[in-house]
Amino acid sequence: MVVSYARIHSHRRKMGRYAPPGSTAIFVAGYLITWTAFCVIAYLLYMSVASLFPGFFTSEQGSRYLAVGVIMVAAAYQFTAAKDLCLMKCRTPMDFILHRMRHGYAGALRMGLEHGAWCVGCCWALMVALFALGVMSVGWMAVVGAFIAAEKMLPWKRFANRSVAVALVVIALGVALSPAPTDGMVM
Repeated sequence: MVVSYARIHSHRRKMGRYAPPGSTAIFVAGYLITWTAFCVIAYLLYMSVASLFPGFFTSEQGSRYLAVGVIMVAAAYQFTAAKDLCLMKCRTPMDFILHRMRHGYAGALRMGLEHGAWCVGCCWALMVALFALGVMSVGWMAVVGAFIAAEKMLPWKRFANRSVAVALVVIALGVALSPAPTDGMVM
């Protein structure tokens, strides 16, 4: 998305059209603001539940089933119309840019915020699954990152999306049947 946006602005500058320098950075800032807002809200919700119900997210047996439930919700979200719509917007950056082009710094920020919102809509459930799998686990971050990359880059959108759902179900079953706690799970 960023590369496409930058190329269009570079081309506009070469053609003598309005494309202010630094607008790509502003676009990225809008995108990052959207993701930061999502992360802050998710973290505050997590901490609120943890403070209201001490031990709720610990490595006790019951939390394993909470983790399984969270991962299964992420798997179920893969089959929703909302996921399909958001994924479509994320997979077609040129379509997004051409239909939503806004000029200037304010336009770049607005486009970044808007595309960031589509991206959050596409990936929020996978990010929430990281809370269940181990927030600081580099291995699980790599797995979720690979899921996102597959969904966005493989030419078979529906196959990639459904494969991620199946993989999440398998991971949930592994967590449910594993004798190891889910808290801080390391791959």
